[in-house]
Amino acid sequence: MSNENTDQLVSDDVEFGPLREALREHQYPVTRTELVEVYGGFELEFSEGTDRLEDVLTRVDETSFRDPRDVRDAILTGLAVGVGLDPVLEEDDSSADDWSRKSV
Repeated sequence: MSNENTDQLVSDDVEFGPLREALREHQYPVTRTELVEVYGGFELEFSEGTDRLEDVLTRVDETSFRDPRDVRDAILTGLAVGVGLDPVLEEDDSSADDWSRKSV
């Protein structure tokens, strides 16, 4: 990454675009296969370039997700693995609240 002082990728480094809203509104639980079928072509932009959601999700072990935060964490892990970083997610990530499902 361009910041030499960090070995982690955080959600602020990633531009999810319309995918963020789509994942918030999606019905959960959901499988990786379902996400790839519906959103696999979405491009994620981050400091190292771009990557397709389908490719990112194939780099993680998770095959099902309980909520949007689980998907966000898997995406960040998959992006980090793709650029050779250690996937370290902060438990107290303030942007995580952004990923909770909207109340109906």
